Amino acid sequence: MKLIKFVFCLIFLALPVLAKIDTVISYDLDETLIESDKLLDKHVDDAKKLGFEVRKTKTGREYIVRPGAVELLKFTKQEGFDIYLFTLNSRSYAEDILQDSGMDKYFTRIISREDCVQDYNDDFETYPNHRNKLHYPNSKPIKSFFKALNDGLFKRGVQRLAGNRNIKPFVPCTSCDKYPPAYGTRVLIDNAEYNVENSDDFVGILVDDFYGNKLEAKNSAGKYLWAETVKANLRDIKALGWEKFYKKYFKKAPLETEIKYLR
Repeated sequence: MKLIKFVFCLIFLALPVLAKIDTVISYDLDETLIESDKLLDKHVDDAKKLGFEVRKTKTGREYIVRPGAVELLKFTKQEGFDIYLFTLNSRSYAEDILQDSGMDKYFTRIISREDCVQDYNDDFETYPNHRNKLHYPNSKPIKSFFKALNDGLFKRGVQRLAGNRNIKPFVPCTSCDKYPPAYGTRVLIDNAEYNVENSDDFVGILVDDFYGNKLEAKNSAGKYLWAETVKANLRDIKALGWEKFYKKYFKKAPLETEIKYLR
């Protein structure tokens, strides 16, 4: 009898561990959780009029935490998910803003543009679902590089001249288009449509852009609609499991054999 009670006690104590979800949720940073990379002078003025808090880091970066973002991250953590941050910006940029805002405590890992360089070079020829192959099937890495050069250096340079307060022109790497599954993630929450649609091996949840001059919509309970939509999806993932959720979302089975883990 004592042995049976002991076994039941062990099972009870192990339940929190057994209940832990191994699905990693990836959040994009710019225009999804914060507004900074496109924080123009006009956006700053409009944000202040709307009551949004414009913050500045010690290094001088100005940013706005998206209303509802902190509550959403807290909810994601409470549901038992690990959270990664994906950003096509630099690691120092992400860490600067996350530490200043206090959001860094919610993330297990930050995946930045620099972190993707070696993986991109290794995987382009061997990984069937490499994003540049999916979106530019007839292109070679050099073509993708020149496209990124135009988008990153020239367009960003024009934005800087137009009054962007944070952005710095740079020569980008094509690794910016790295897909989340290479890092063991299953769900990417992003504002960029091309990042989340028609996936073969992960679920992309698209959210509306957040800009400092746009008032966020709320429901009758005063909750932000964009965050409540993501919460509903996370509850669904927890209830169904990732594979069944994927089938429900895309009406097909994921190519799980293609997914690599770099933990």
